[in-house]
Amino acid sequence: VEAHAAHDPDLLQVIDTLGPLARALRYGDVRGTDATALRRVFDGLVVRVVSGVVIACRSLAPDAAAAMVERLAAVQAALALVDHPARRGEWPAVLGIVAERGDEHGLVRGRATRLLHDGGTWNRQRVGAHLSRALSVGATPAQGAAFVEGFLAGSGTVLVHDRELLDVIDQWISALAPDAFTSTVPLLRRTFGAFDTAERRQLGLLLA
Repeated sequence: VEAHAAHDPDLLQVIDTLGPLARALRYGDVRGTDATALRRVFDGLVVRVVSGVVIACRSLAPDAAAAMVERLAAVQAALALVDHPARRGEWPAVLGIVAERGDEHGLVRGRATRLLHDGGTWNRQRVGAHLSRALSVGATPAQGAAFVEGFLAGSGTVLVHDRELLDVIDQWISALAPDAFTSTVPLLRRTFGAFDTAERRQLGLLLA
């Protein structure tokens, strides 16, 4: 794996390798692979991902952005599984760059912001301020909807437990012009439709 990764320019394949390696490190494998050697390989791949992911996130088409969203979450999960030092240092720093840049797809910026929130790197106030900027009048409704989709990513728990973030999204939707609202609703329905029934019911009660 180490030799292959050294000659493979595809960072996405390197990212896809982190999850299985992290599980082997945490739980072992049927081959009884030496954990010390495996950790050296894993550490090397983490360095490569951290150094290359900002460039890999730039100017992505919608399908590629959707795939990258899942990979960003997978990297964070792999780092958490083995409690890698990068999860508290280099990785949040990289996510911060991705979240703040203006040339990334809204899906990617939204997911980076959510991962910073979930990892405890950005507090509620900073996340709320960033969400407000992403949904400001300077962003198109489609860009705002993409950010919301990336931020919520199939789970509305963060909105159930944080009324301030819910209010930011509610105010943005309420302020959309009729034509923009009509074009944005299908995108938002896809996002909120992925929540489980209990989350949707609780959000409805909060908004009511």
